[in-house]
Amino acid sequence: MSKTQLSSQSTPTLAHLGFNRYLPQEALRPWVQCYWVAQQYELPSGGFTETLYPDGGTSLIFNFTDNEFPNINFRAGQTASKILFQRRIDCLGIRFNPGGAFKLFGVDMSALAKSDHQHYFFETHVARVQPQLNELKTTAARLILIENWLIAKVKQQQLGQDFFERFVAQFLKTDERFDLLVEQQPLSRRQLERKFQLEIGVSPAHLKQLHRVRKARELIARNPAIQLTQVAHDCGFYDQAHFIRHFQKITGQTPGQYKQRKMSQIYNPRS
Repeated sequence: MSKTQLSSQSTPTLAHLGFNRYLPQEALRPWVQCYWVAQQYELPSGGFTETLYPDGGTSLIFNFTDNEFPNINFRAGQTASKILFQRRIDCLGIRFNPGGAFKLFGVDMSALAKSDHQHYFFETHVARVQPQLNELKTTAARLILIENWLIAKVKQQQLGQDFFERFVAQFLKTDERFDLLVEQQPLSRRQLERKFQLEIGVSPAHLKQLHRVRKARELIARNPAIQLTQVAHDCGFYDQAHFIRHFQKITGQTPGQYKQRKMSQIYNPRS
């Protein structure tokens, strides 16, 4: 790798965690959404609790502690969850697009809940970078190592965007029904549904709703003053009731509550 794109995409509402995002190389973007780094070495006694929202993707997280190999955690859950940060934070995460971890590592998402499958994943792929990461102290050096590791995976497997990835991209950006899209494909509906479970870990319908809610969250976060009826329309929901029901199911709060929280963060940002 010649040069990591260290043009960070800071998140003001997470500044208290020292949180920044970084773009991967162009060659990795079909599978890697971003890298993120959280570094804060003195937290309040109570720490901070943040909500993780599902979007169909997965995360591989390295948690660095003094004089030890980084602790590794693979998050593939597709429900909103809370994470508590205490004492100090020194983390690096890889956020994979839906299906990205499957393409790079062959992770069977439908079997990942089994402990023996997780053990195989870590021992076969991830544990090899632990000692190397342990020797690096700067964000830039860690990101370079991670990118070289992932690029080697791409080259080793001669990866390119395949039929299924193109189908998923088309499915997410259109409002056309899944049944109609399937009619134009070489695989049957049952075969495609199995590929969704294997590579992404969710059904087509669930992935579509996760995608729409993620888009809604992004629209509200960028402009908390936006009308929620406009958000519902722009994100492909049938009506306001449909929008509220699915948003609350996925995030645990209504769009109005989410919007109110984003508005409050503008006027009362955490230091």
